[in-house]
Amino acid sequence: MKKLVNLSLYIILMIIAKSGFAQQEISQSSVTNILKLNFFLPGSSYEQKIGKFQTLHFSMYIDLLMEESSENNYDFTNFNLTPSLNAEFRNYYNVNKREGKGLRTALNSANYIAPLYIGRYPNSIYYPDLKWVNQVGAVWGMQRNSPKGFSLDLNLGLVYTFDAQYFSFLHDPIELILHIELGFWLGRKPQN
Repeated sequence: MKKLVNLSLYIILMIIAKSGFAQQEISQSSVTNILKLNFFLPGSSYEQKIGKFQTLHFSMYIDLLMEESSENNYDFTNFNLTPSLNAEFRNYYNVNKREGKGLRTALNSANYIAPLYIGRYPNSIYYPDLKWVNQVGAVWGMQRNSPKGFSLDLNLGLVYTFDAQYFSFLHDPIELILHIELGFWLGRKPQN
């Protein structure tokens, strides 16, 4: 199972990397490094430029895990604060198009596709033996960073969820994921 997951992640990375390097239009813009503090999912994130339109994005944050259970014919919903980390290989695909329309592209204000890994420590009363949950998948996203420091990062996609022993964490191991980061970027003001 581990080999299948690793192979799938490798194939996704190769496909995205190939499509990213196929963008050979001449442009003065490219992506950049960004450090952000987030308040919607409390935590921080850092994006490191590794190519003209590719970055590695890392974030550590506190997520809210919703768990449903039934006892004595009553349904319960519990919410747990969950320390989480996220790693993505982002390929920004519309930087030149946005620039051509006169739209802002500074600080990676563009759309992207990315394979991702999410690790969570659920600290759940319903899964006491579960210490670490892993998720791998792919997302489409958009990031907008204003000149005054406000940052919005939104992505949507599918993830496969498994724990350290490769058992399903939730009822369905393939899930839809929506990730929203609201916060402020830190550093010098960009040129464009």
